[in-house]
Amino acid sequence: MASHSYELARRHAGALTLGTAATRITWYFDDLTTADGHQLRASFVASVRAIDDPTEKKMLEEVLLGDRNAVSAAQVMAHFHPTLRAAAQKATRDQPADRVLADAGRGALCELLRKTSGDLAFGCGLEILPPIRIELDSPTLTKQQIVSMQRTLAEQESAGRVEHFQKAVDLLKQFESQRGGASSAAVTHAIESLGPADRGAMLKTLLLAGSARSASTAVWAVAATTLIRIDLTGDVPPSVTNLPTSLGPVRSLQAVTIDGQPHWAIGARDGVLVAPLDRPADATAYRDGGIETSQGFSRVMIGNGRILACHSEAGLVSWTIGAPDRPAAVHRPAELGGSPRHLTPLESTHTLFAVGPQLMTLAEDESIRHIGGPGGSDVAGIVADGQRSIIAYDDGTLRALERATQSLVKLEHRGQRIAAIAALPWLGGRRLLLAGDDGAIDCVGIDDDLISQYTSAHRGVRRLVASASHVAAISGDRSRVIVWTSWEGKSPAKEISLARITPHRIADLELT
Repeated sequence: MASHSYELARRHAGALTLGTAATRITWYFDDLTTADGHQLRASFVASVRAIDDPTEKKMLEEVLLGDRNAVSAAQVMAHFHPTLRAAAQKATRDQPADRVLADAGRGALCELLRKTSGDLAFGCGLEILPPIRIELDSPTLTKQQIVSMQRTLAEQESAGRVEHFQKAVDLLKQFESQRGGASSAAVTHAIESLGPADRGAMLKTLLLAGSARSASTAVWAVAATTLIRIDLTGDVPPSVTNLPTSLGPVRSLQAVTIDGQPHWAIGARDGVLVAPLDRPADATAYRDGGIETSQGFSRVMIGNGRILACHSEAGLVSWTIGAPDRPAAVHRPAELGGSPRHLTPLESTHTLFAVGPQLMTLAEDESIRHIGGPGGSDVAGIVADGQRSIIAYDDGTLRALERATQSLVKLEHRGQRIAAIAALPWLGGRRLLLAGDDGAIDCVGIDDDLISQYTSAHRGVRRLVASASHVAAISGDRSRVIVWTSWEGKSPAKEISLARITPHRIADLELT
């Protein structure tokens, strides 16, 4: 096979070796125009593979290889781009933007580019394979619609605030139906074009409307061997459930799904507790048993019939669901080169994690691959965002790991230490929550410059979680839970001291 995943073929000692797997390639067309004068941006994604046939290989060598040693995805992208762009522009210039962005227009353009790319591939020893998809947005149309929406909101606010919440929800539905599936990035770019005084109000309104679709009703905390439920819908006192003590104190808490049913995955000192969400005391204990430690499993993932957890002293440990007595596989820190942290899904068959500043992946066959990293500062957190993962480092640097190429791209340097990171749902995408050593939590866009904040009297929060409706954090002394509504960050909606409920420090949080 080819020596790199982004190479389709490589010549060595006069012989041409083809990659065995198809390579995902994205073509970007950022300057298309429509009949009504709107700017249109498109990205067309397809899988490309070299054909293992003597005649096709010869065509590949003549058209793409030449005197080079390898055919890369970048070469194929550049070779196809002019023809694909010309075809896309011809198809869109005689139609209005809303027609192109509609499902029928989007499908027709995708089929056109699929056929055009297939014809190009036929002439150079390649083949185009599914999955094939296209993404479209029009920043100028989105801006026009947001200005209209802003005007409507101003009229509604002048009529009173009693119906504001429901009207915001209705406006968001209307806006989404009009924008033709534009990405969240297109919306935020349009918001940026508004006046500074209007940006915050528009961002707040969209968060308020989006929260109605998926509102959290409780925030949960774990401390020692107790699970504490804090109600978000009224003034109900916190309730406490005693967890099984067979695995020692608990360290982490995640809401997961097993066979379509909601469960708790709770990392403890000696293993992992798995329990139905409504019956946390009825937990099954998955024990490691291979190491004595005072630490705990800091992150648990469940999928494909297995439980995978990371531990600073036990390493990476996995169990088969239904077989709690012994791990199915173990990778100790000595093998990994340090303590693993921040388990995050990368693909259906791979898991991403960090060891200090280094990024690694674990495959279903238990093979481990080093992706590398910038060195120096340790990874502070990882969040998944569509086709990439966002990596936050202690020193304030943010990088994106592209899943297709597994290459790191620097996004920015925040100029301050990052202690915790979480993802806030936003128009079908994500915004980042970044907590440093001061009291404010920054809410930033991955692809835009909009910044808002969640503030409180506390400094140095220890853990962040977020849903469409709420943001929650653990105070620096781990005795309080701080909760904001997602659309109002000026002050917390709730601050709950758990000191009277438990003498132990809060280890982790989750929103449901």
